[in-house]
Amino acid sequence: MLKSVGIIVTLTAAAALATGCSGSNSASNAASSAVAAASSAAAQAQSAASSALGQVQESSGSQLCNTLSEVKAQLEAQTGGTVTVGEAQAAGANISAKLDAVKQNAGPIKSAIVSGLQSAENAYLQTLQGQPANTPLSQASPQAQAAAQAVSKAYQGVATGLGCTN
Repeated sequence: MLKSVGIIVTLTAAAALATGCSGSNSASNAASSAVAAASSAAAQAQSAASSALGQVQESSGSQLCNTLSEVKAQLEAQTGGTVTVGEAQAAGANISAKLDAVKQNAGPIKSAIVSGLQSAENAYLQTLQGQPANTPLSQASPQAQAAAQAVSKAYQGVATGLGCTN
């Protein structure tokens, strides 16, 4: 949209210059007025486009951070000391779905950041496999506890990388 506004302004300016070269003072004044009007319209269009883009980014960023906040609550519940291995494993599917939503809304570059958290979550769930479902996480293997801490650190990296302060 901004490129097309720039092209219109350029074409209008070229036409104005061509008209101004005819030697007619009134034509030159009319061309100058047309250039000024086109420049003003272009500035207004650019301002409106920038404002709209900012609102879209703010809206999607807000939605992204809200979903990430939900993930944080679920991760804290999943990796807390009183949760059992079975509860942590059951929470994994819901967390995975939320992370997919965050990743989809993050865009192509920032989704790579979310992939790191997904990898940490998957590694955590793998460390829980083979452990009794009723075992409290605080009594699970040291590897599972380390993986839970890795998930927490990965979450902090994602929150920072996406500009979320939750």
